[in-house]
Amino acid sequence: MDSLGDRMKAYEAAYEHTIVNRLPIIIRCDGKGFSKWTKAMKAKKPFDDQLANAMSNTMLITADNIEGCLFGFTQSDEMTFVLRNDQSLESTPWFGNRLQKICSIVSSMVTAHFAGQMSGLPCAYFDTRVFAVPTVQEAINCLIWRQNDAVKNSISCSCYYEVANKVGKKTARKMMENLNGKQQQELLFKETGMNWNDYPAYFKRGMGCKKETKIFTDDSGKEYMRSGWVKILDLPTFSKEQEYLQKILGFEKA
Repeated sequence: MDSLGDRMKAYEAAYEHTIVNRLPIIIRCDGKGFSKWTKAMKAKKPFDDQLANAMSNTMLITADNIEGCLFGFTQSDEMTFVLRNDQSLESTPWFGNRLQKICSIVSSMVTAHFAGQMSGLPCAYFDTRVFAVPTVQEAINCLIWRQNDAVKNSISCSCYYEVANKVGKKTARKMMENLNGKQQQELLFKETGMNWNDYPAYFKRGMGCKKETKIFTDDSGKEYMRSGWVKILDLPTFSKEQEYLQKILGFEKA
């Protein structure tokens, strides 16, 4: 018997927490110190296509490697993944729903894949948190929450940087004090003639990914089906079109 090894493993086991099985799982990843990192990469403001593309590609690759993942969402420097392992009698949770395992693996995957997308730049790091929600509706509500945050940040960011280009950062900051989202859009239009609604949807509402099954035809004319992950650049407003997420996540009314 290895008494020393057993003792060390007992210490590890004491902190090995698991999530209750057969509940929808949310995985959220956030960039560490991204305001400094985007300065180092000289990201375009208010929005940077290279950064958005790297985030969406990383989300897509990561989702493809997470067992049970049904949907991915990204905005700014964060990603959210929704998993289910309760859709059949044989479904089993990814890594046994072990929190430390999931957090460390997903953080590693996102960091590595993002670095591959942004080669030649200082490495960016991501932290991860994992939690369960009691129902699929709450998983949908979580995505609504993150998209609402995306919209809020998009309006604020576009207003600040576009107005600052005209009047300077200090003045722009002062002009935006205590303004709500609608008022910020009005300020943006008044000072620059730009309409926030004219930005691409993925800069306003974020980007998503889901699995799709398509029918292909080989050289002999025989049809076959293949499923794979696809990016969604024109997401609907989740709060207004919840049926969109219900269909993807397998929502069933009680």
